Amino acid sequence: MKQTSLHTLLALMATALLLGCATPPPPQAVKSLSYVALLASPDGSVGKVLARGAKGCQPLHISCVNII
Repeated sequence: MKQTSLHTLLALMATALLLGCATPPPPQAVKSLSYVALLASPDGSVGKVLARGAKGCQPLHISCVNII
């Protein structure tokens, strides 16, 4: 009985040591959300939205985009 208790104690201690050394996962990157509203001019036309980033300047042609 003593031998089994010793093995159990050693196994629990080894498990506790391994769990204590485990590193938490890195935090997830926060996505920044931007909203743009184009209002119609009196003549009925609307402007353009240009997105500037690493790929250069690109016009946005899609309305009501929900990216989460």
